[in-house]
Amino acid sequence: MTQLSLAHVTPLTLVALLGCAGPGTPDHAEADDTDDRVLPHGDCEAVDGFAAMAEADAPLGATLVTADGTVYVGGTGVLATVSDGELTDLAPAAWGDAFIVDVLAQGPEGEILATVRSGSMGEVWSLTDTGWQERLSMDSCLGPVSVSVAPDGTGLTVCPYYPFEGRFSDDGTAEIVSLTLSLTSLHSWSATHATGLASDISNAEILTLDGGDWTDPAAWSAEIIPDFDVIRDHAEEALSSPDGQALVALGGQGKLARQDAEGEPWTVTQLDTDADLRSTWESSEDGQIVVGHSGGAFHFDGAEWTTLPTVGEADLTSVSGQPCGAVVAVDSAGTVWQATRR
Repeated sequence: MTQLSLAHVTPLTLVALLGCAGPGTPDHAEADDTDDRVLPHGDCEAVDGFAAMAEADAPLGATLVTADGTVYVGGTGVLATVSDGELTDLAPAAWGDAFIVDVLAQGPEGEILATVRSGSMGEVWSLTDTGWQERLSMDSCLGPVSVSVAPDGTGLTVCPYYPFEGRFSDDGTAEIVSLTLSLTSLHSWSATHATGLASDISNAEILTLDGGDWTDPAAWSAEIIPDFDVIRDHAEEALSSPDGQALVALGGQGKLARQDAEGEPWTVTQLDTDADLRSTWESSEDGQIVVGHSGGAFHFDGAEWTTLPTVGEADLTSVSGQPCGAVVAVDSAGTVWQATRR
């Protein structure tokens, strides 16, 4: 794969963490009283669990449901669409067979973005009318690659464990810059907020760009999320901006932190699990869904958290959906799960 002769990139990953749930009637999660959102709801049938939709032959770590309802999944040697229980391979020949897709995302113009690792190389590719095109390439990328795209089309990506960060734009330009921020590892990024999630062995720290040059450490401020420890061994803590406004950070031992608007205090919710949370998706119509380790899935309807029944016990790694439409999760055993509704 082509390599850019630029600096390097910083650690980030659009992922999160969750807990255990078994089949049967949904149980109410033991959440604390810090989450007092009221979500407006449409006429959607409520999500009440997950059922197997398709099977891959390898671990899956990424999924994306686009605005037109197309389901994409990615993982170890896998990049495909899913329809009628079948996977259709989409991986470009340039990737070979030994690759890992970490994140799938959709840009503001509808383009599909995929982050892929092969050996120590981490790259961002986009799907266009003429096929897949490379947008950014980073060497020495040994951990999960993440990507986020701002409304102006600027993309930001990062590799964990290294203070390197990449930026690309619609005009085809790309740069990789070595940051000198004081952090152990930068795991995740929300381009709409110019905010990243860093962590050390015991803390989660939110880094916010206050203005000026984004490569200048003096342009950043740091805020530690209270009562929100990060398990560094997983390096999969996630920071997401599901509605373009709120930030959600997912951590170990069933903890979820949320900031509803920039500058507001963070609230931490303890879900009814001690397992790690991995991914979150939400809409005003469907509420919020969080998935994670040991087949765990939780749903917040605007008033309370509920444990959703699942069938498998593998680690759920990613969830995505469309309001009042398909909601899809994938797991480390290669199963694609679709939410059921009542």
